[in-house]
Amino acid sequence: MKKAVKNKNVIITSNEIVMIKFKHLFLSEFNVRQVPASKAEDKLLNASIKAYGVKQNLVVVPEGAKNGVIAGGRRYKQLEALLDEGCITGDYLVPCVIEKSENISAISLAENIKATMHPADEFAAFQSMIEEGKTVAEISNEFGVSQSVIKQRLKMAGVSGTLLNLYRAGSVNLDEIMAFTISDDHERQVACYNNFVNGGLNPRNIKKFLLDTALLTSHGMVKLVTLKAYKKAGGTTIADLFESTSYINDRDLLEEMALEILNKKAATFKKNWKWVEVSLSHYDDYETELSAEFKDVPKKLIQELEQKEKALDTLNENWEDWTDKEDALETELEGSIEDLENKREQYRHFSDEQKAVSGVVVGFDGNGEFTIKLGYVKKEDMKLAFPPAKKAKSGSEANDNSLDNTDSSIESNALKADLDNYKLQALQSELMTDDKLTYDLMVFTLASTVIAGVWPFSLSVVLSITPYNFSSTHDILETDVSKRAELYKESLDMAWYSHESEGDRFKAFRELTNAQKKRILSYCTAVSYRSSTSESLEKVITDTVSFEIGQHWKPTKENYFSRIKKGDLLAIGGTAIDAQWAEDNAKLPKGQIADKLDCADAMVSWMPDSMG
Repeated sequence: MKKAVKNKNVIITSNEIVMIKFKHLFLSEFNVRQVPASKAEDKLLNASIKAYGVKQNLVVVPEGAKNGVIAGGRRYKQLEALLDEGCITGDYLVPCVIEKSENISAISLAENIKATMHPADEFAAFQSMIEEGKTVAEISNEFGVSQSVIKQRLKMAGVSGTLLNLYRAGSVNLDEIMAFTISDDHERQVACYNNFVNGGLNPRNIKKFLLDTALLTSHGMVKLVTLKAYKKAGGTTIADLFESTSYINDRDLLEEMALEILNKKAATFKKNWKWVEVSLSHYDDYETELSAEFKDVPKKLIQELEQKEKALDTLNENWEDWTDKEDALETELEGSIEDLENKREQYRHFSDEQKAVSGVVVGFDGNGEFTIKLGYVKKEDMKLAFPPAKKAKSGSEANDNSLDNTDSSIESNALKADLDNYKLQALQSELMTDDKLTYDLMVFTLASTVIAGVWPFSLSVVLSITPYNFSSTHDILETDVSKRAELYKESLDMAWYSHESEGDRFKAFRELTNAQKKRILSYCTAVSYRSSTSESLEKVITDTVSFEIGQHWKPTKENYFSRIKKGDLLAIGGTAIDAQWAEDNAKLPKGQIADKLDCADAMVSWMPDSMG
């Protein structure tokens, strides 16, 4: 910070009020207020000074031949306005207290608290006081603010100046500034803002971007290793002061320690099974799993599991009356049931023959406890695990392990949701180019609601004035469809929106041609469209625009193949390419199989059934 230059013509002896001519004052750069008070507050102050004079002294510091105002900037500004109006002259005497330069930030902050400061200015003021040598405890005592709040403000003062200026301008909100404090890297903070500036800027996405691979200290892997052991090994954490949470910084170290623990546990199974592996996440590199009866399951475990399942069933019977409390209870019960089922899995009784063709996966759950998955069968062992004679059986004699009994759905719920978003986004891009259809859709929806009295949530066509939020699908803003929609948006005539008042904006809008208005209506209707709940109506819409998803979206390694199981990848290749291809690639890692499907000529026209 630049040091104030002392005025040799002024001797500072006390905090006595002295009268200084207005022309000998100027607004110091050390005044912490950058964001002005409201116009209403300034208007009242102006009227008060005009009628009664300056009733409260300014605080100044000698700077050169003049005196810089470090507190009382609003009063100075209103005196300046009165001078311009001719109400006072430069010789107008202003009551002032002359202060020492080392007290600049604290005095300016204390004075400005009287008229609400913008939080960004408060952040910077506390930071200046720290730089001037004050401790957090001293600032806390001086202003009656808790030390934890001071630390939070100082943390926010460390956010990139670019972002703080955006905050002052209203382009970033306080919750988002708080989220940016999770990282001290200003370049990465700005890169994060630029990444989400056109959509998706929220605390959750900001933290996810800045933390990248970091894990909460409450994560199951941390509990498995223990935070104490992780720190003893040299691991560090970063605190989120605003949510009372913290994250581990060295994920590589944590995973190395977790693998060591899991491998020790896995060693106890190696004698009896064909293979044993450990997993730091969900294990999906298997074709199916063998079934086996439970044996010697502790009675207490069975009773506890039955109680939790009964409680969940009872809860679900009255789901129409649920509140947030019931939602939380459902999540808690489902988590408890999953934990108990994992414990029960250890009591499955597999034959020696089954163990000879299958394996064990050792992992951990959210509480950091071991999960033992038994009887997994890999692709190369399928013929041994399921001989042709057994697979040929049917009816009551059929082998319980037949592949026909496995779940036919190869897509997770998260993947299905993303596929729905890809499809909806593509349909929206078609809709925005058909102004007749979007006009009909909008009027149809309005008439159904206002005239026919249909409740909005019962409509077959779902429109709202809010664009559909695709942020749950992380790469959707990078698709070609998204880029085409953005180009369409940029082509709209929006000059009318630059007028200040709403009335002027509406007048300018009315001057647009009908064609320009139709394009705007088409875009707004299209991006607000949600897929119809009526199959017949959806068909009319898709037929009208000749919609074919294949013209807008193709399955790739990133958006599809890497997100399904290895066995399902081989099955897809075996069907779309040939059976020999699946056999030839069965021993490759899942990632390489996904790569091969991604670039195979035979897959050019292939599309998942769910996107049909």
